[in-house]
Amino acid sequence: MAVGGSARGQMRPHSSKSPPFLLVGLFVVIAILAFNYWNASTKYAFSRKQVIRLSDKYQELNLKKQGIEKRNLDLADELNERKTEVMKCIAKNSADTTNCENRIRREKDEVLTQLSAVKLDNDNMRQKEIENQESLKQCQTHLDNAKEATERAKSEMEMQCQEKLTKAAQNQSEGARSLWLPRTGAFAGL
Repeated sequence: MAVGGSARGQMRPHSSKSPPFLLVGLFVVIAILAFNYWNASTKYAFSRKQVIRLSDKYQELNLKKQGIEKRNLDLADELNERKTEVMKCIAKNSADTTNCENRIRREKDEVLTQLSAVKLDNDNMRQKEIENQESLKQCQTHLDNAKEATERAKSEMEMQCQEKLTKAAQNQSEGARSLWLPRTGAFAGL
């Protein structure tokens, strides 16, 4: 130790003052701690507000999610009901379509049967028409032959009648001569 009483490392007697560098250091540490506390508390308050806001938003979104899920379930139920209705309608329409197709097939078969019958009748009528035309031609030929025969017979009859009339006129004139009485000038028998 040094003599003279000014030892650096010694404690000062009667001094209540702290060394100034220690006091300044403490103030700096307190200031840093205060600043950090203030910074942490503002960050904490901001974070707390943000947590509260996010919590509220989470609850709001959770409620919306539940509403959407409920709506999705309702829509899914409605969709299933509609699908069931559509399937029933399809089944009914399928049955109606099958019935209509069967009815159309039956009507088509009936129409085809009637058409076949009409074609057959038409063919028969054509055949009869051809036969009738042939009969008409034969009848026309017979009629023409009959007319010719009648004309010939008429001509022959007229000729025979003419000859008979001529003979009758000759006979009459000869008979009238024989009945004439020349002396009396009268006919005999009168």
